[in-house]
Amino acid sequence: MDELPRPAGSSGEMVPHQPQIEITQQQKANTAWKTALVLVGSGLLQVAATFFSNYLQARGYLSVDLARFFLAVSWFAISALIIIGVKAFGLKHSGLIITAGVIILTATLFSLEMWAPKLKPGQLSAVALYVDCDFQGFPIRIPPSTTIHVLMVHPRILKRNDELWDVTSPDDKARIWPSEQEAIARPLNVGERLYKAFSGMKCTVKKYGDPTVDNIVIPISLNYYRSRPYNLVVDPLTSNGNFSEFVFYLVNACGYTAAVGQISTTASVHVLGERDRRIVSITFPARKLYLNLFLPGSQYSWPNLGGCSF
Repeated sequence: MDELPRPAGSSGEMVPHQPQIEITQQQKANTAWKTALVLVGSGLLQVAATFFSNYLQARGYLSVDLARFFLAVSWFAISALIIIGVKAFGLKHSGLIITAGVIILTATLFSLEMWAPKLKPGQLSAVALYVDCDFQGFPIRIPPSTTIHVLMVHPRILKRNDELWDVTSPDDKARIWPSEQEAIARPLNVGERLYKAFSGMKCTVKKYGDPTVDNIVIPISLNYYRSRPYNLVVDPLTSNGNFSEFVFYLVNACGYTAAVGQISTTASVHVLGERDRRIVSITFPARKLYLNLFLPGSQYSWPNLGGCSF
C-alpha cells in the first residue's frame, strides 16, 4: 500500500505548524494600526477644536462667510473623527453608527448656525479706544522674562517713524533699564549736580467693544521746536485676557531739550473679520479733554541714537 505524501522540509522531515508566531504578528499589526488611528484622531480633534473656537469668535463679527468656513472645516474634522473612532473600536453595524453620527453632527451644527445671531447689513460692532498717560520715573525695574515697549522720542526716530524699542529682561532675573551703558551722563556744568533719575511717561491703550482689533495706528504729534507727526502702531487688542491692553513708555532722548506733544482723538484700526479699516474715536480720562504729553529733558545721552538735529 502506497504511503500518503506528507509535508516535509528540505531534509524531508515534518515541519510543525507555528500558529503562535502568526497570531503575534497579527497582534503587532493590529496594535500599530490602532496607534496610527489614535494619532490621526488626536490631530483631527485638535483641528476641530481650533476651527470651532475660531467659528465662535468670528460669528460675532461681520465676516459670516469666514465663520461658516471655520464651521465647515470643523464638520469635516469631526466626521472623520467619528469614522476613525468606529473603525478603531471595531464596532458592529459600523456603517449605521457612522451614518447616524454624521447626521446628528450635521443637525447640531446646522441648528447652531441657525441660532447664532446675524448682523444686519450695514450694522457695525461698536469699537473705540481708551488712552491714558501719566508720568513715569526712570530707571525702572523690569521683572524677569518681561518685555516693555518704549518710544524713544528723538528726531531721527520720529522722521523715519521707527518702531518701538522692545526691552526684555532675562528669564531668571530682573533688570534695570536704562543701564549706565545705555544712557550715559552728559558732562556737567560748573556747580551742576547729577541726578540719576529722570522722568518720562507711561501710557495704556485699551479697547471698548467685543471685536478683536489689529494693526492699530494712533497718530501722535511731538514737538521740539516744530511739530513732528508719529504713527504709533499698537499690538492687537482683545476684549479680555493677556492682550486686553497695550502699555508703552515715552522717553525723551534729546538731553536737556524738553518735548511736548498730543495724542490724536481718533485712530485707524482693522477689525478682525472685516475687509476695510475703520476710523474710531479715542477717549481719555474724564478729567482730560485732550491727552497732552510732556517729556522733560535729562542729563543723559543715548549712544545708539546720536545727537539731536532739529
